[in-house]
Amino acid sequence: MDANPEAARKINIDASRLLAKATTARSIVLIYICTDYVFPGPPGAAPYETDAKPAPTNLYGQTKLDGEIAVLEETAGTGLGVSLRVPVLYGEATEPKESAVNVLMNTVWKAQEKDSTAKVDDWAIRYPTNTEDVGRVCADIAAKYTTATDRANLPKLLQFSSEDRYIKYEMCQVFAEIMGLPLDGLAPNKQGNDPNAKVQRPYDTHLSTKALRELGIEVHTQDFVARWRREARAVRR
Repeated sequence: MDANPEAARKINIDASRLLAKATTARSIVLIYICTDYVFPGPPGAAPYETDAKPAPTNLYGQTKLDGEIAVLEETAGTGLGVSLRVPVLYGEATEPKESAVNVLMNTVWKAQEKDSTAKVDDWAIRYPTNTEDVGRVCADIAAKYTTATDRANLPKLLQFSSEDRYIKYEMCQVFAEIMGLPLDGLAPNKQGNDPNAKVQRPYDTHLSTKALRELGIEVHTQDFVARWRREARAVRR
């Protein structure tokens, strides 16, 4: 993403605009998947409602916000475009690195290596949300928006998030407990953002699900610990 800003803009903005043009021309409802990183997330600001002012702190958040704007511009007045903002996701993946949560299981395993000095963030708050739950919500949104007679009056911005609250180091603690592994080789990094770092990450961007609930869409999510116990086939006797 940050290594190739131009490619990021083409994918998140240009491609999203072209897709919105194509779906609108065919009267197809488009659900654009956005991110909680559209918000700056300083301590005390969350939870964010859909009408809160976006202010991304990094390229990823900015390009996703610009993509959201592009989709809503192309579908303006039609009710055929809606943006769904979600937080960090986890779930079934081809490779662990596809998810900032899944990859932490690998981090725990690598921490078992001799003389490991790995560090994991122990500062920023995250709300890991399962992709299966996101899929269910998208299906419910699609059903609602494709059948509504007043579609143009429905909300253009929606947000979905688990209420499971974790810091990355705490997620590693969960994984270590599930797998029965020590965490001696993994150190918590409480530094937070380095003000000179190229990428600035928000502290807490908890998303309010109020707009979804007002539409009558169910916002329950899978329990984080229970889901990973099943995934790891870790059964306690």
